[in-house]
Amino acid sequence: MGKSFEKLEVDHIEFIAKQNLFFTCTAPVAGQHLNISPKGHIDTHTAIPNATQFLYLDFTGSGNETISHLRENGRITIMFCSFKGAPGILRLFGEGRVIMNTEMNNEYKDLLNVHFPASKLDDFEYRAIIEVNIFEVTTSCGFAVPELEFVKQRDTLLKFNLKRKDDLSDYQRNNNSTSLDGLPGLPKFDHFSIGWIKLGLNNLKFRASRWVDWDLSLLSIGIIAGIFVAKTIKT
Repeated sequence: MGKSFEKLEVDHIEFIAKQNLFFTCTAPVAGQHLNISPKGHIDTHTAIPNATQFLYLDFTGSGNETISHLRENGRITIMFCSFKGAPGILRLFGEGRVIMNTEMNNEYKDLLNVHFPASKLDDFEYRAIIEVNIFEVTTSCGFAVPELEFVKQRDTLLKFNLKRKDDLSDYQRNNNSTSLDGLPGLPKFDHFSIGWIKLGLNNLKFRASRWVDWDLSLLSIGIIAGIFVAKTIKT
């Protein structure tokens, strides 16, 4: 039976530490693409500063959905599930915040030094730290989750970032400037992107459709009322 909590309990944190994989889920306010991303390296690339906060290191990759969605609306869910031993699913519902890795961002540097000391061994720059401020924690049975044997963490993305560290900014500009729905991506490329214009146009289009529906409703009411009045006058 599912249970709900206001914050992480000790057994929740212990459950998280045993897992090798977690998922992030975000979505735009208006758009077709709901995003789910699998993440590994829980032992070295995640942190729990307190019972209502979860952090993870964000690598540069081919997509940018999570950052775009969080910049727009902040909604995020983190899910852990057990693939070995006792079944179980743990979800963290929260408000997400993107802490970008920029030269002037001391908050990023401080969080990296305090919560991710092992990251100093990596000879490349992470894209950001994702901060999740938790407002609800839920657990459920996980009886339908299959049992799987863990082999090892892949280091492919780390090698990819190392390989492209000299032209990483160009790669980010080409691949991380906007989301699939046209939302702005990495903040440092906002002046290259038309994402903010698209976002504004989408909002105007959405509101305009609401106005059209409302106007058509008023028109329909007016026609019906006119017919009723006409019939009343004739009688």
